[in-house]
Amino acid sequence: MVTVLNETDVVALQVGGTLTRDDYEQVIVPALDEAASGTGSLRVLFELEDDEIPSWTAGAMLDDAKLGLNHWRDFHRMAVTTDNQTVHRVAPILSALVPGEVKAFGREEHDAALAWLRA
Repeated sequence: MVTVLNETDVVALQVGGTLTRDDYEQVIVPALDEAASGTGSLRVLFELEDDEIPSWTAGAMLDDAKLGLNHWRDFHRMAVTTDNQTVHRVAPILSALVPGEVKAFGREEHDAALAWLRA
């Protein structure tokens, strides 16, 4: 399940449970396409609802791959708010592998994550 949160100049997504093709087609892709068309530079906040790493259906994995290819150079910064320590350890590795920066913040650091995305 994905919910778009109301933030200015940042695509903020609250994510939990299992991500489906519908989540991508109806929520994630339209939000990112709209943001990229306006600035060409995506700043994305993923808030993990329950600190669990979401799972994906097969269709969602395919849509995620297509989304990444379509916006490969658009991602400027991505932040994840979670207390899941695996995510905190993986974020620097992802930052080295993808265009743009990736950084993890604790759940209580929502405002700090937004500030970092906007810097």
